[in-house]
Amino acid sequence: MVFQDFQLFPHLTALGNVAEAPQLVLGLNREQAIERGRRLLKRVGLAEHEDAWPQQLSGGQKQRVPSPARWRWSRAACCATRSRRRSTRN
Repeated sequence: MVFQDFQLFPHLTALGNVAEAPQLVLGLNREQAIERGRRLLKRVGLAEHEDAWPQQLSGGQKQRVPSPARWRWSRAACCATRSRRRSTRN
């Protein structure tokens, strides 16, 4: 049996779930985080579901909601790792 947990906050909409981390981690104000969240949801085809609660989303949609945030962090971690590697070679 396989269980899938999408780690969405049940008290936040799809947009709220995507915008939460940039506010807490990057220190963005709410307006900046919301704008970034809208762009990222549009990228994964969920712009029309930004006001949907997690229980209103299908399984596939729930998987895509956190994806933009993971892409952002993965790209940042990748770039940080590459720059560290280059600096240690010199």
